[in-house]
Amino acid sequence: MIAAMFEGVTWLGVLLGMIGAMAWGSLYYSPVLFMKAWIAAMGKTPEELGNPVKALINAAIMNLIVALGLNIVMVMHGVTTIGGAIGNAVFLWVVFCLSTELLHDRYNGMSVKLSAINAGNTLGAYVVMGVIIQVLR
Repeated sequence: MIAAMFEGVTWLGVLLGMIGAMAWGSLYYSPVLFMKAWIAAMGKTPEELGNPVKALINAAIMNLIVALGLNIVMVMHGVTTIGGAIGNAVFLWVVFCLSTELLHDRYNGMSVKLSAINAGNTLGAYVVMGVIIQVLR
C-alpha cells in the first residue's frame, strides 16, 4: 500500500521543486521584496536572526516533503495540466498551510502582517513546486 502511493512520483520533479521553492524563498525574503517588512513584523533586527544555515537546511527538508506530497496528490487527482498543478497547490496551501499557520500565529501572538508575509511565501513556493513537478511529469 505504501509503495503504491509512490507510483507515478517524478523524483526529479520533487527534487527540482524543492530547489525551486528554495529559490523562490530566497527572492521573496530578500531585500528586493519582503526582507525588511518580514524582519520588522517579527520585531527583530537582522543581527538577531543570526546564521541562517540551520533554518535553510530545515527549509530544504520541509520543502522536499511538501514537493513529494504535492506530487503524490497530483498523481492521485490525475493532474495533466499546469493549471491543474496550480489549482492543487493552491487548494493544499489553503486547507493545510494557511489554516494551520493562522491558527498557530494567533496562539503565538504573531501579527497579521507577519502571517500574511509568511503565507505569501508559502503560497508562492507551493505554486512553484507544482508547476515544476507538472512540467517534468
